[in-house]
Amino acid sequence: MKSLALFVIGHSPAIVTETLAALSMRDESVNGVRIVATQIGAKLLVRRLFEKGAWQAFCCAWFGMAQVHLDEASILFSNGLDDIRCETDNRRMAEMILAETQRAVDDSGAMGILKKLDDLNVNSNQHVSGIKFSSVEAHAMIDIDLAVL
Repeated sequence: MKSLALFVIGHSPAIVTETLAALSMRDESVNGVRIVATQIGAKLLVRRLFEKGAWQAFCCAWFGMAQVHLDEASILFSNGLDDIRCETDNRRMAEMILAETQRAVDDSGAMGILKKLDDLNVNSNQHVSGIKFSSVEAHAMIDIDLAVL
């Protein structure tokens, strides 16, 4: 089964690597990663993961991670959204998260339409329209199952 891990994070790439390591230890595979962040967060993540070599080091340390697709284009941000400081910033980020989740579902060919954020009421480990919501260790993540469920 093909799956994509969608992270919403600030500045720390450790959330990505620790979650992927935890999934690997549970024999759960991830084929790709997308990260939603603020513009400042995205710049810091690119610097830490790719320019300073954290992603390469992680892939060398954890067998099988080299097959997980993660590159600079996988880190998504909204131009001009440097931080979430007000309700408008929060709404922009929520809309971006929803749009990216919808894009992942659409790209997968999964059946169903993702409901509006306000209508989404999902508990941990439930499935909605081909999306499995779960948390791994202390890090929240959305594990989008790219197979029709």
